[in-house]
Amino acid sequence: MSGIQSTFPPGSIKSIQRGTISIGSGTSSATATISSVDTSKAVIENLGVRGNGAVPAGTIELTNSTTVTAHRGYDMGLITVHAYQVVEYY
Repeated sequence: MSGIQSTFPPGSIKSIQRGTISIGSGTSSATATISSVDTSKAVIENLGVRGNGAVPAGTIELTNSTTVTAHRGYDMGLITVHAYQVVEYY
């Protein structure tokens, strides 16, 4: 978090958007639509991954100004839910 604070001064948050993305059986990725952000002034935080049974490896990324994409590392035939937070700074 200190890296974010040194780049973006405290009190400079423009918006925070949170959500979850579910990845179904047989699918390796899924997306969520967010309100538009300036990608040069936004960071995405992975708030955790939950699967049925063993937790599959995965990643989450801010694909463009309105899309968050979650990727599952491998398919165990289970639903995986990624929680995310996108913070945009002034």
